[in-house]
Amino acid sequence: MEPQSKEILISLGIVLIIIAVFCAIIFWPKKEILISVPSSPVTSSPVPVTSLPVTISVLNGSGVAGAAGKAKTTLEGLGYENVAVGNAASQDFAETEFEIKEKKKDYLELLIKDLAKEYTVASKSGILEDDNDYDAVVTLGKE
Repeated sequence: MEPQSKEILISLGIVLIIIAVFCAIIFWPKKEILISVPSSPVTSSPVPVTSLPVTISVLNGSGVAGAAGKAKTTLEGLGYENVAVGNAASQDFAETEFEIKEKKKDYLELLIKDLAKEYTVASKSGILEDDNDYDAVVTLGKE
């Protein structure tokens, strides 16, 4: 085999390995947890908390301008202090989705309850990786 042919085969092999690693990262299944969501809106007003040890990122996936800021104001009114806002990668989420780190999952039900009055909540929540900057990520969907 000629040296030039070997170089082409090695280059092709490297490209295939890079593509395989990229596909594994993108399509690797993520852990999901099932949650129960009340079928009717919560009628009692939530009791404000003093301060929860949870950092939250609220992402606007609804396509409605200012939706993440409105949710941040709602959460801060309930005592959440570490709330950041931003835009989701896409603006076509049908329901509000929650992701939370495994070690903070005890706060998931409270977070859902606090937002369920104003948002349609998805029936599944995901687990965030431990290296995420936030303990919980809420992606707002269309209401």
